[in-house]
Amino acid sequence: MKRGSKLTTIVSTMLVVLMILLIVYTGSRYDELKEELAIRQMHFLNQRPAEISQ
Repeated sequence: MKRGSKLTTIVSTMLVVLMILLIVYTGSRYDELKEELAIRQMHFLNQRPAEISQ
C-alpha cells in the first residue's frame, strides 16, 4: 500500500470516529442541549430592538 493511500485511510477513519463520537455525545445530552438552545434563542430575541409596526 502506498504511503499516500495509507495516510488517507487513517485520516478518513479518524474523521468517521470523531463523527460517531459527536453523534453519541449529542444524543446522550440532547435534552440539556435543547434547553440551552431555547434559553439562547429567548435571550437573542429579547435583545433585538422592537420593530415599530405602522
